[in-house]
Amino acid sequence: MVGATKSELLFNILKLLRAQEVSLSSPQEVVFMKTAGDAVSGQRRGTLLLAPV
Repeated sequence: MVGATKSELLFNILKLLRAQEVSLSSPQEVVFMKTAGDAVSGQRRGTLLLAPV
């Protein structure tokens, strides 16, 4: 997921959470796991994991 600004990234994350019907009304633990970057584009990639607290 790539965005030009932090607000675009946040909007895209929230959009993906809504699409997966993740409840945001209760606390969630967020873990971001970094993975190897893309050598061609130079972008870093990762996985965002959510778990109920």
